[in-house]
Amino acid sequence: MIMYESNGLAVILLIYLLVLGVIGIAALAAYILQGVGMYTLGKNRGMKYPWLAFIPYARVYYQGELCGPLAFKDRRMDNPGIWLLVIPIASGVITGIFTAIVWGGVLVNIVRMADQAINSYYPFYNMFSGFGSGIMLLALLGLGLFTLAASAVQKTLTVLVNRQIYKRYTDGNYAVMHAVLGIFVPLYTAVYFFIIRNRE
Repeated sequence: MIMYESNGLAVILLIYLLVLGVIGIAALAAYILQGVGMYTLGKNRGMKYPWLAFIPYARVYYQGELCGPLAFKDRRMDNPGIWLLVIPIASGVITGIFTAIVWGGVLVNIVRMADQAINSYYPFYNMFSGFGSGIMLLALLGLGLFTLAASAVQKTLTVLVNRQIYKRYTDGNYAVMHAVLGIFVPLYTAVYFFIIRNRE
């Protein structure tokens, strides 16, 4: 019986490692394809430092540089690459603050439960009321809303940047379609950058 259990565990572990391997290979392929595509696009356009397409984080900035300034109705975003970098970093910091507040609320509740267990002067239904629970619930709500908003802003900016890049190489509606599909379909953006790299 023990032998069958260990064989089952080995099969599950093998499947897990195979899935991780496939994901790793796909991520590496996407990184290389997008890097080659962005490098070639930048080189063909005579941009400085096209090798930034292969450097982590710098490639996000370079993608914004490939886009150029984004024009809205009354406003203009001159460096979308900076914003593509800043939004996730700021989002991570603010999410960390919300998470610390949630854990602070959990800690306050643990202290209250320990106090209630030792002294037994709180009624049981009152154990999760008060300051700690309120902070925890508000922080969880804020964390959820902020994460959703930050993700929406990041994805929208990515679509706008990619649409403007793609617009040079395809019709307007197709540029929008490719940019949106790049958000939802894995490897799509990398493959599309690789495909359009020599179009001019």
